[in-house]
Amino acid sequence: MSLDCGRKPEYPQLYLATCFSSGLSLAVQRFSQSLQEFQFECIGDAETDDEINIAQSLKEFSQLLSTMEEERKRLIQNADDVLISPLERFRKEQIGAVKEGKKQFDKETERYYSVLEKYLSVSSRKKESQLQEADSQMDKDRQIFYDASLQYVFKIQEVQERKKFEFVEPVRLQT
Repeated sequence: MSLDCGRKPEYPQLYLATCFSSGLSLAVQRFSQSLQEFQFECIGDAETDDEINIAQSLKEFSQLLSTMEEERKRLIQNADDVLISPLERFRKEQIGAVKEGKKQFDKETERYYSVLEKYLSVSSRKKESQLQEADSQMDKDRQIFYDASLQYVFKIQEVQERKKFEFVEPVRLQT
């Protein structure tokens, strides 16, 4: 059974909810339409008062169902506009940047630890100038590693702060 409900199955729960929602919407619309078109089969030429009242009630109920369905669609669209789309955009832009920062940090960590390993294996019997050069290079590499660490932490902190102002505040104001 193949369902195409307008969203990629990137988020299976959201995909299923969207499919269920559109299936429900279609069913409510069809039911409302069938209530609107409902006709009693009369034995005679005229309908009784009860049949007229029931038919009128069914038409009013049909209009109520249609109105409720329109409002439900509007609510879902609003939720998509206010929550889902911004969350997807935030995930792609902000979280993606942090993932790239993590890759850079991991790369720098690996490089730093290999340099540290080489530094620790340097024999203390080497010349003083070679030891000073190794110390100097190790300090430079340590500083590069610390900078990469701080950049990664900064990106994580930035995402945490943006999350508060881009989602928590607008949602709080909506309620």
